[in-house]
Amino acid sequence: MITPLESLLLNQAIYKTLTSAFVLLSSASCSNIEEVSSVDIETSKMWGSYEVYSDTPNLTTVKAALLVGGSHSNTYIEIHEEDVLKARLNGGSEQILALDINSPQTKYIATFEQTNAGLNSTYDFLFIRSTKQSATSSRVKLPSPVSNIQLNPETSFSRNLEDLIITWDKIDNDRVTVKITGDCIKSPYTTLVEDQDHIVIPAGELVNSNTTNSDTCTTTLQLSRTNDGKIDPAFKEGGEISATTLRAVTIESRP
Repeated sequence: MITPLESLLLNQAIYKTLTSAFVLLSSASCSNIEEVSSVDIETSKMWGSYEVYSDTPNLTTVKAALLVGGSHSNTYIEIHEEDVLKARLNGGSEQILALDINSPQTKYIATFEQTNAGLNSTYDFLFIRSTKQSATSSRVKLPSPVSNIQLNPETSFSRNLEDLIITWDKIDNDRVTVKITGDCIKSPYTTLVEDQDHIVIPAGELVNSNTTNSDTCTTTLQLSRTNDGKIDPAFKEGGEISATTLRAVTIESRP
């Protein structure tokens, strides 16, 4: 029979073993990300990822990543030597993308300051290479932001007793993603609304974050539009390019 002391020591040993295994597993996961120099890779062997994003009227962020082995690869390309990655706005002003120090992967980032970001804005991504094939024809158009967002009720609603109606100004072939978050909601509510100018969130649709139904919180409603663009065919492994505008409003959510 195991004594209480022996049982305690055994549990401590098991805990230390599991903790060590978790640390090793986490370290292995982080170390799975690999980097290779751009000078060693032909453009045709690369997979490109470009993203344009704007959530304020006067600022747009562009991001990029180049990989070897497709979209699910963990091998990122670090731009070296005379290779350079640029973004161009409406055929005019350019920004060189710099290494994103806040990303755990090797990604590149730049920003554009412009008035009414998203209105008739086209972005080109130019991967200019010194000794290998360049890829300068990746293009995407930033969609117009969702405008004139109205809520009914306007400032506060009961998620269990009241419908929440959200309206906006519709455009042709409209596709609006609606996302609702808040500390009193169990998980984000996300849905795609196509070719409509409103959505009705029925009473009870937003699940409470606890079983007491007592929480009141500020809820954020995010409405976004996304366009897909065309990736340069020089990336024979393929790629993806998209542009998103997002606007947000808040409302108090009661049980």
